[in-house]
Amino acid sequence: MSEKQKNIQPSWQVRTLKVGNRIELRRRWHKRNTPGLTPIAIVWNLISAFWVFLVVPNDADVSLMTWQVLVYVTAGVVMGYYALAWRLNTTRAFVAGTRLLVINLPLPLHAFIAIDARRIIKIEVVRSLNTDRGSPPLHDVVAYTWDGEAHILFRSLDRLEDGKFLMQELEFILGLDGDGKGKRT
Repeated sequence: MSEKQKNIQPSWQVRTLKVGNRIELRRRWHKRNTPGLTPIAIVWNLISAFWVFLVVPNDADVSLMTWQVLVYVTAGVVMGYYALAWRLNTTRAFVAGTRLLVINLPLPLHAFIAIDARRIIKIEVVRSLNTDRGSPPLHDVVAYTWDGEAHILFRSLDRLEDGKFLMQELEFILGLDGDGKGKRT
């Protein structure tokens, strides 16, 4: 680690681990200050269960009701899945052989990323689109390859310091010099 890396303190959500013979970066998705989609998803799904088992069987117009229930239950399932993902998921980035791998576990939500680490020339923290008015900006950690592709490695970070920490750790692991010109010599 360089001196520059030691000056940036990540939040409780970000950490570096030594797993076997590799270094792994992890970022938990759960945020302490998030009021949570979980209670809303629970109430929504309880209401939809009540509706499916008690109201629909007694209704005469089943065809219209079936479509309404289908839409309502689908929304509840999607909301519940997102609530669980935001509570449980962790993004993990590590180098395996010549590939930089980024996975989200235990529930898949964003795409699995595998990039040839030799193609990466720059890693950068960029401001991402935040649709909530009055909310602080969010940041993404993005890897750029020599052929112009951009890959988002870590999404929607609350703290710029977390993004800078992850960027510097990845530059260190990949042997990048941090100026966008590629590998250190």
